[in-house]
Amino acid sequence: MVELTLVKNLTSIDIHIHFYFNEDSIHSMNATIFNECERQFINAIKNINKYLKEPINIQVFAKKEGGLIENLKIIIEHSMTVGIISAIVAAFCTAFFTSKFRPKLPLSEESKNKIDKLIKIKEAITSNVLTEEDFLNIASNDEELLKYRSSFFKTAKNDETLTQIEINTDTKIEDRLIFNKISVPYNKFDDFILTDNDNEETTEMNEDKVIIHIIAPILVKGRKDHWKSFYNGESIDFILSDKDFLEQVYSHEIKFCNGSFIDCKLKVITTKKGKEKELISREVTYVENYGEDEKFVAPVKHKKKKTENMDQGFFAFDESER
Repeated sequence: MVELTLVKNLTSIDIHIHFYFNEDSIHSMNATIFNECERQFINAIKNINKYLKEPINIQVFAKKEGGLIENLKIIIEHSMTVGIISAIVAAFCTAFFTSKFRPKLPLSEESKNKIDKLIKIKEAITSNVLTEEDFLNIASNDEELLKYRSSFFKTAKNDETLTQIEINTDTKIEDRLIFNKISVPYNKFDDFILTDNDNEETTEMNEDKVIIHIIAPILVKGRKDHWKSFYNGESIDFILSDKDFLEQVYSHEIKFCNGSFIDCKLKVITTKKGKEKELISREVTYVENYGEDEKFVAPVKHKKKKTENMDQGFFAFDESER
């Protein structure tokens, strides 16, 4: 936990972003690239405001040579928030310049529970109940920060004279820098740039003994169309990958009519990318039984004994009914 009493005289936080070039004599860079990098970093730091009751004030100071050094100063207007702001700024700067492939910080069970149970991070920050480790966990999982960081390094990559970018600070709390210097070489910029899959969340659910009523089966071998059906009160499409069942369908050994259904294993994959509408794909991986109007059920003949432990299905098959 950050002790506020140790830093009550601190009035600002200094942040320096150092752009290094392949020649020591270079002290300037493309203005469009620099301005866009500056904008993305400032946006990332301003993003901290959503966690604070009082917005932070960021000022830009004269740039220095030695490569090109961007100097930012965060003005702290309320002395009682100094420790909190220092901790969260340090966490966001560290997360911004730490590769996305870094494993998530190992949290203690106490820390995990603390984060999980907090209804509002904002209230927790104001109450000063979070540790530095908690702040790093918050920053490392902040989606907006990841997007700003990605845009920063994607833009910087366009300047091939760059060899590395470094962030550091002069600001100390009790003779200790609020975060350590971090350098990112040019050949690692791609590690910070998000791809289409990075913002994608996928969940998979498998259900056994699912009863699906068939509306439009695919009866022609080789067609990749989805089967149309009715399940759980709604119309759904799915692909069918049980080859033994399909062979019996294509050979007309299994036929469908009004009221036909299958008793099967269903895999549902839900994919969500950012704020876009989630996509749902369904696959019937194994058909146990089939029948009509739930009156007659026959087991599907499979060439190989199924290795998974699956029951007969929704209906028990009685050989005397065949």
